[in-house]
Amino acid sequence: MPADPTTDATRTRGWRRAQRARVQRKRRGYWGRGRVSPFALPVTPDFLGRVAKTPRPCSAWCCGNPRRHFGTPTMQERRAALAALAAPGGHAEGSDA
Repeated sequence: MPADPTTDATRTRGWRRAQRARVQRKRRGYWGRGRVSPFALPVTPDFLGRVAKTPRPCSAWCCGNPRRHFGTPTMQERRAALAALAAPGGHAEGSDA
């Protein structure tokens, strides 16, 4: 019987390093870095390590959690509201129907 790929036995040091490198490649352009511009900041190993662990630079209103600062619904809540509207005879919470 083949091993389940989601078990901890298959998640070796090499797998973890590959996942970290994948995230670092994906997030090279975060925080305005890696752009072709004379004003762009360089992409350094220190920056890649930081952005791989914490993609948001801070928790202020401009880059933090919009639910906390503005009371906007989460993606999960928006999807649930759309599903409720799409259901037969469904209506959104607080609507006139």
